[in-house]
Amino acid sequence: MENACVRESGSPNVNESSDQHGEASSSASLRGRKQYRRHTAQQIQRLEGFFKECQHPNEDKKQQLSQELGLETKQIKFWFQNKRTQIKVSNERADIELLREENERLRCQNLAMTEALKNTTCSNCKGSPQGEETLLQLQKLERENQELRKKIANMAEDVNAGENGAQEIEEKTMIETAAKAMEEVTELLQTDEPLWVRCPNNPEKFMIHRENYNKRFSKDNYLKSSSSLFESSKYSGEVDMNATDLVKLFMHPSDWVELFPTIITKANTLRILDSQQLGGSMHVMYEQMHIFSTLVAPREYAFLRYCIKCDPSSWVIVDVSYACCKQMNQAPPTRYWKLPSGCKIQTLHNGNSKVTWVEHIEVDKRTESLCLCGDPLDTAQAYGAKIWLVNLQRNCQRFLHSSGRRPPHPHELGEVNNIPEARRSTMKLANKMVKNFCQMLTMKDKVHFLQPGEMSNSGVQLFIGGGNEPGQSADEMIISGAASFWLPLSCPTLFDFFTREDMRPKWDVLFTGNHVNEVAHISCGQHRWNCISIFRTFIPNQKDGLLIFQESGIDSCGAYVIYSPMGVQTYTMAMTGQDTSNISLQPSGITISSSDITRLHNCSKSASLQPQHRSLVTVALQLLIRHETLTYQDQVESAVKTMTTFLDSAIHKIKTALNTSVNGNVVV
Repeated sequence: MENACVRESGSPNVNESSDQHGEASSSASLRGRKQYRRHTAQQIQRLEGFFKECQHPNEDKKQQLSQELGLETKQIKFWFQNKRTQIKVSNERADIELLREENERLRCQNLAMTEALKNTTCSNCKGSPQGEETLLQLQKLERENQELRKKIANMAEDVNAGENGAQEIEEKTMIETAAKAMEEVTELLQTDEPLWVRCPNNPEKFMIHRENYNKRFSKDNYLKSSSSLFESSKYSGEVDMNATDLVKLFMHPSDWVELFPTIITKANTLRILDSQQLGGSMHVMYEQMHIFSTLVAPREYAFLRYCIKCDPSSWVIVDVSYACCKQMNQAPPTRYWKLPSGCKIQTLHNGNSKVTWVEHIEVDKRTESLCLCGDPLDTAQAYGAKIWLVNLQRNCQRFLHSSGRRPPHPHELGEVNNIPEARRSTMKLANKMVKNFCQMLTMKDKVHFLQPGEMSNSGVQLFIGGGNEPGQSADEMIISGAASFWLPLSCPTLFDFFTREDMRPKWDVLFTGNHVNEVAHISCGQHRWNCISIFRTFIPNQKDGLLIFQESGIDSCGAYVIYSPMGVQTYTMAMTGQDTSNISLQPSGITISSSDITRLHNCSKSASLQPQHRSLVTVALQLLIRHETLTYQDQVESAVKTMTTFLDSAIHKIKTALNTSVNGNVVV
């Protein structure tokens, strides 16, 4: 598998001999299209200054600006046309607002005159000189109102025409931006040095060489902040799905979320652009994303997504942030800017796809992730190309197993595997549970507490959130809490510990140390414990124990074990293939992130530093708290105390168990 990563990460040589012909034809097809270039900030500043002095430059002035700015005279002409159109639309909007205010004033006068007419008209003589005079004034006022309404209608038509023109200009600029991004990403996908260089602390990984990149692709600092930094990464691998199906999933927002349930929490299409002049498909999209740790801030992007078929067997999909998206209703604050990024999807002879992924982001480092025990997290790795691709590989395997396109795994267990509808229903419910867990883990807009005890001693920050949900009684509160801490053990070792039935009583604080027995096992991938399981707990003096519904998964970047209590009715519905879309679950879980997301300091100055087995573990719990006699404030205080106790106990139990259970390793 080829890879490359960034802010300190990397990728390999993606120019395999088997791909040279396809990539050459791809480059040729792109060169055959018109190349677009956006104006630089310096060019726009000069044009704006000239526009203030002269809005209609003659040919000599256009030629002068063309030579000065390095632009074609046609570009100068179009810029001034567009600028004049924008100002015209803005002025017409202001005029309409003034006319509307005048119309409202006349309407109020009309009402006043009507009332005055009522008061001055004699009911016996059917009128008076004073009433007739008022009536004449009222008729005059009505004529003025009609003329004003007609004028407003005409102005509105002009404004609509202007807005349509401005929209056409904006759409043209979007298409130019996407076309330029396509050219850039295609070159980044096809080349290594000099645009990519090896990371000083990991020669197997690559990062963009900033100086060479800036020479090749002229760029401004979009965030306009001295605290901004760049993340870049590249990774390549084979995916168990054909290229055509992958492209369809990428271009549909709901499928995009389903394909990356542990990364994307929300996505939708804001607008579909007409890209016939370029070919392919172009959307304006919005997404919220997050990874498995409360220490890494969630991200939001509004961006252009452009997909084009380069040749009969390959596609390139490009994402790039765009300034106009900031004016849209769902536009995120400009703390992250997606520079041209994307992937190439190529059809392989075995029916699978080869995917090469490039991520390139500008980040305001003031929004960086938290530090844990003095160790900052490398978000370039946490949101890098490798994370995207390994999640794509694992979730495509999951899809093939859920659709029955893969033969049963020898470890599968339970009648659910013999009923296709039951298998699909159970996997759908598990996917919903995983997505709910990930949304809970973002801790967006939640209250933040730093608590004493085991967590504080480990340098861990605790996040608590709570509120009433539909269907809850007034004395109930669902709260969620999460805490992260380091363990000097590898991700596979920890995953094995958390998925072993005999180890569960030693760490699971929600089921009070009771032993469990697996009664159903549905495979979701090649690894045995990439699966969905149903466990039954053994509770003394009870005929039937509790049911635990769980999904677990592992890849080269990390692992998770997500679980929830399961009622008998829900179990019956899943086992018989009934619709489980309305089932509500309260998932808790354990996530494990590999040491790749830890940033090693001064690694280029010390050759003695070697990568060590180290993992970031996050414990996340949800609890339903009932207090019949407490006020809301007292409920919150009690909930914080309860959650703190549970998390403190969970961390203590995990460390204690690992101290004696994993090859004698001592956890500090």
